[in-house]
Amino acid sequence: MMLDPTPDPAPTAKPIFKTDPVPQDWNSRNDQQKLAWLDEQGLPSDPTVNLGASYRCGAKITRLFSVAMSVLRRLVENVKTTKNRNLNQHLNLFLKAFNDGVGRLSNLIHSNCMSLLSHGAYVDGTIPLLPVAIPDAQLMGGDDFTLPFEDTFLGAFLGFLSVLIATWPWLQSVKSVADISYAQALKACVETGQTFSKEFQKSLR
Repeated sequence: MMLDPTPDPAPTAKPIFKTDPVPQDWNSRNDQQKLAWLDEQGLPSDPTVNLGASYRCGAKITRLFSVAMSVLRRLVENVKTTKNRNLNQHLNLFLKAFNDGVGRLSNLIHSNCMSLLSHGAYVDGTIPLLPVAIPDAQLMGGDDFTLPFEDTFLGAFLGFLSVLIATWPWLQSVKSVADISYAQALKACVETGQTFSKEFQKSLR
């Protein structure tokens, strides 16, 4: 006699967070008190995600972008010394795409995070910072960054940009520069970064 298979456990329902008005005493609260309130409030577009998680995600992403900028600045100095014209051309294309996509997006995310702390709400509620998996913390070491750029940071960073494009739908419609959406600008960054990485590794052989 065959036993009935054990039924799959029922999916856990996502919590629904409140969407209360911003407290009148907001400006008198410290950052810890503000974050505690944000942790209880849902995104206007998705109340299953709280504003506190959204803020922390945005803060981590801007930190990662800052590290990427720091790494690229040092990389520019290293590539200049090689006098490799082809490598420099690919790096310049990558830098332009990086500035148009990552640089502008970093400013947008930062302004939204600051708005959450300053006013308890987004600058624009139609561009929510949905939580997303962020690369390992060791890739966010700041000025003491020592991991091999070509082997570790670049691949993880470009992979993260691809995840971001897939996770934040509004990147497809909100413009970064001219008629180019953030998604298009980030894709250009990924593509030029991958091409540069290949040329960079060739130069090390």
